[in-house]
Amino acid sequence: MHAPWSTVGDLIDYVREVAPHTAYAVHDGALNDVGAAMVEGFLGERGPGVPARYHRLAPGTTTRIG
Repeated sequence: MHAPWSTVGDLIDYVREVAPHTAYAVHDGALNDVGAAMVEGFLGERGPGVPARYHRLAPGTTTRIG
């Protein structure tokens, strides 16, 4: 979701290419709430054509994949 060497455009392109049903935020510890909300705006349901549902898990929570 976030890294100093990536851009939001690269992230959007990657999610479009992989085309998962659901995308979970990972690698987002460097983002504050404002940064996380901005990325969610790009990847969430109002984002620019990203095919996946987007979720950010609260620290310490888990989810079942598969």
